[in-house]
Amino acid sequence: MLVHQIVNSYQHACTYILYKEGFEYAWLVDCGSAIDEVEDWLKVNEKKLKGVFLTHCHDDHIFGLRKLLELDPNIPIYLSAHEGIRCVQDIRLNLTKYTSGPFQVFSDHFIELKDGESVELFDDVMLTAYQADGHSLDSMVYEAGSYLFTGDAYIPPLRVVTKLPGADKARAAQSLEMIKALEKEHYLTICAGHNI
Repeated sequence: MLVHQIVNSYQHACTYILYKEGFEYAWLVDCGSAIDEVEDWLKVNEKKLKGVFLTHCHDDHIFGLRKLLELDPNIPIYLSAHEGIRCVQDIRLNLTKYTSGPFQVFSDHFIELKDGESVELFDDVMLTAYQADGHSLDSMVYEAGSYLFTGDAYIPPLRVVTKLPGADKARAAQSLEMIKALEKEHYLTICAGHNI
């Protein structure tokens, strides 16, 4: 599996395109403001988007979902079974009340993932979701191939932000221990939620 990183202009949040040679589709991890760049990449590489995995529902990680849903209202959106839908639809929890202008995301194609649940990305590549709340109520990290997509639950060398609505400092510390254990045990490359 290969990974293409896009650094969005809005808050330098990262969107990751997961793909594999020989497959006509790709996946996204997070959907920031650079949706036009995602669309261009898909066209150039002759891939169709199969689904989106959200590490959490803060506005800088979901900013492009509205446009993406206009282009394809049936696109599956994977998010945390622990408050994910509530967070994407609550302007206080998704932070749009305070930042980019209030918006909510609605879809009939939300797919809730529980801690430890896996999704097949390609014939021999599984993605496993791990609940990693603390930065937000719905934070997830995703292990796929030799990568760990950590969103804002772990952005080395920064400290985890725990002063936003729905955050919990103690849970963030527990999640960080779990993430570092996964990284070390499985020799994973960290793909964080922001480019610093």
